Amino acid sequence: MTANKELPATTTGAIFTVTGICEVISLIGVVGTDIQTQACLTKISTVSNSATTDICADLDITGKTTQSRMSITGTFADAMINTAK
Repeated sequence: MTANKELPATTTGAIFTVTGICEVISLIGVVGTDIQTQACLTKISTVSNSATTDICADLDITGKTTQSRMSITGTFADAMINTAK
């Protein structure tokens, strides 16, 4: 698992790697540094055998502040939700 992940615009990055079968019960992201007030979308995807599957829709995180929390709903078509702050 990655403690902090800062990515330039239009890039992706791995936050963790799973080997074998894994059931995801919950994913919660916490903003570590204030996010600029400019277009900024985020989503979580999985990659298996070079195939990418989105596990949530894009969420606009423009202007989110430190300690803001986002989580998935469990429905792939839903965007993450802001769960705190």
